[in-house]
Amino acid sequence: MNKLKVQAAPLRKAVNQLSKVISGGTVLRIFDNILFDVTPEVLTLTASDIEITMQTAIQCEGSGTFAFCISAEDIKKICDKAQTGAYEFEYTTTVQDTHIAHHVKIKTDLGKNAFVCDDAIDFARMPAVDGKTITINDVLLQSITTAIPFVSADTLRPTMTSVYFECIDKQLKIVATDANRLYVSEPMQWGVDDVKACVPKKSCALMLSLFTDGSVTISENSIQFTDGSVTIHARLIDGAYVAYQTVIPTYEGAATVDKYELLSAVEYAMISANVKTKMVVVSLSKDDMTVSAEDVDMATGTVSEPIEVTDNSIPDFTFGMDGAALISSMKAIPCNEVTICSDGADNRAIIFNNRNNKDLILQMPLNKLS
Repeated sequence: MNKLKVQAAPLRKAVNQLSKVISGGTVLRIFDNILFDVTPEVLTLTASDIEITMQTAIQCEGSGTFAFCISAEDIKKICDKAQTGAYEFEYTTTVQDTHIAHHVKIKTDLGKNAFVCDDAIDFARMPAVDGKTITINDVLLQSITTAIPFVSADTLRPTMTSVYFECIDKQLKIVATDANRLYVSEPMQWGVDDVKACVPKKSCALMLSLFTDGSVTISENSIQFTDGSVTIHARLIDGAYVAYQTVIPTYEGAATVDKYELLSAVEYAMISANVKTKMVVVSLSKDDMTVSAEDVDMATGTVSEPIEVTDNSIPDFTFGMDGAALISSMKAIPCNEVTICSDGADNRAIIFNNRNNKDLILQMPLNKLS
């Protein structure tokens, strides 16, 4: 019989962290489990959904070196109820004909539980990553945080469901787009070169929820985040990222408005926007701008008060935009001004450029109305 003793508080923290990885949508039941790798002094816990693997380690008292799996749902329920004291595990196997059954008994301050579990040998271990490494800092964390809302949900274009890491000439950019909006971070100094990686959004979100520092290692096929206590490994999404540089405008004409005035106007106009299209209409003249919306089916309409426009070198025009996406874009970067650019033809966009850190957000119109 193999025995394990571990304190409730660190185990509960580890189980709650690892449960974020498990999606329950895999066809292999083994990935509904958390793997317990036991040594006399250290318990290593691992969870995976095939694409992403997370691992952490806590102190323990083990009777030897052994491993077992237990349902993530079951162990989380126990940890949520029994939050104090120590947990005592007993792991045994029995043989019936040619079948080996795996049994785990758990004793807590509240009572005892017994489970029949899957074979730990079927569980995928944490892969090793040999690649290029950078340190996680506040600038990188903020860039990834800003990028995540811009990631596409279109699974038919897999690379666009990623956060794109691009490093050229030792300058790292974080990029994300949903084909209607684009985010490009300020270039960051990175001690390595020639990295182009489509990183799954889920792995980035997990890292942001757990890390305040640490390191990132990127190899040809995978990425690994670690802060010394928790490690997240993810397969990179295959394929080339979209050529986002081609849609960044180099317009000659531009106009500037106060971001917060525009944000308020769009939020007000959204009262009457169609619930499906969420379209608002932005009308620009030489000295001011208005935002309006209407829902023909509901016979409703809203027009904002005029917003002052400065440094305007664009001819008058009117265009429609996704109001909800426009609000999200404006809130993403704490800039004070919004720059609207035009090349004098149909290729127009709204650009948000924070002058402090030079992050760029680009939002294309849904259509040109006039």
